[in-house]
Amino acid sequence: MTNITVDANVITGKIRPMHAVCNVPWRSCAEEIEKDYMKYYKDAGIPYCRFHDMGGRFGGCVYVDIPNIFRDFNADENDPANYDFTFTDWLINRCAEYGVKIFYRLGITIENDNFLKHYRTDPPADFGKWARICEHVIAHYNEGWANGFERNIIYWEIWNEPEVRGDLPKSGDEQMWNGSDEEYFRLYETAATHLKKRFPYIKVGGYSSIGLYEVVRIGVSIDQNVDHAPSKLFNFFHNFLKYLTKDGKRVPLDFFSWHSYASDPKQNAVMSEYIKNQLVRYGYPDCENVNSEWNPGTANRGLLTDCSNIAANMLSFQKSMLDMAIYYALGISSSYNGLFHPFTCKPLKAYYVFKAFNELYLLENELRSDCDDENVYIGAAGKDGEIGLMAANRTDEDKEITVVIKDRAVTAARVKRIDEDHSFEGSPVEYSDGVTIKLPARAVYYFAFENGDVGSGKLCV
Repeated sequence: MTNITVDANVITGKIRPMHAVCNVPWRSCAEEIEKDYMKYYKDAGIPYCRFHDMGGRFGGCVYVDIPNIFRDFNADENDPANYDFTFTDWLINRCAEYGVKIFYRLGITIENDNFLKHYRTDPPADFGKWARICEHVIAHYNEGWANGFERNIIYWEIWNEPEVRGDLPKSGDEQMWNGSDEEYFRLYETAATHLKKRFPYIKVGGYSSIGLYEVVRIGVSIDQNVDHAPSKLFNFFHNFLKYLTKDGKRVPLDFFSWHSYASDPKQNAVMSEYIKNQLVRYGYPDCENVNSEWNPGTANRGLLTDCSNIAANMLSFQKSMLDMAIYYALGISSSYNGLFHPFTCKPLKAYYVFKAFNELYLLENELRSDCDDENVYIGAAGKDGEIGLMAANRTDEDKEITVVIKDRAVTAARVKRIDEDHSFEGSPVEYSDGVTIKLPARAVYYFAFENGDVGSGKLCV
């Protein structure tokens, strides 16, 4: 028996946006096709879309990327005629229509197969000018410049995976930056300082690290002050933070973004904690900790295994030191898209995991929850007389679970199942001093309990 308890009288914080995504589920801007796909965004309550690798290779040559919007770097950056916002406008407006906020990556799309030739990975010829171009992109979307909009986009990420270069493993097909470490550090400093001065209300960050797997591999303690290791990726992280704080300066860093394609939630939690502790160590205690790309693997696409891995990571992220998690990716043609079938474009089981987490997100207040089985991942929330519990069985065995709500009289209970036979359909269950139910192998269940006042409990931090 697996025992789960939810303390309805103890609020441990807020449910954070762990169900954000990269890309959007479309393959055409034809209205009838686009609306069919975008409705899934709305139905799942996707809170943020990260604009990176949008539109295919080289950003489809028209979307998001700075070289797509400002095509001639030698042109006058102050002249609106030198900017082409057409396709990115369409994309941002569609997201706004469906209630999705934007997490905008300033930079370039990954250049796969760059061993043949690289096009956009060289550092900008003039860092100051590049920063001013980014300024005009932000002004277009937030302040109406150049017939633009007032979309109030807050998150602006400076480049992506700059530590992936020709002298590192895997660079044969994954190159993002053809300059030195210090050149990226200078670009970040120049852009972040300029943009925060011009737009004090936005959040700037980076550098969208390819990952700090070294923390797990060599078993670094989460609070250990290690600033060197065999991995250049690990060193890049520490050298970046050293540069931002060198000689008493403090370059703006509102969020630090990093990636992980580990499937084990425990490994991701270790990396998250290590990163947060190092941000505090270097003098950025309020810097948000954002995993801007994660995916537990593509081998199980369409299977319940993928559902349970995704759900377990989401729930683990919520209990970790992470502020936001952004799943990679929802592009229909992407091999990383575990939410939609690549041919029919219909939702796979994993899509409903995002709907389940959104149920928690809407309840806002995270409640203390405990489980005596480390392979069953849980999360709970409550608001206005309702308590929600999400549970994911990350094993190949059925589990008999008992769920007990402490300090509240439950008047009704329902369960929405994601298993072999269900795709988040709901049905009532009996609650008598708890709910006892079978949680099938690799299944994800969401429980909704009606009760007395929730949300007035003492905040436990």
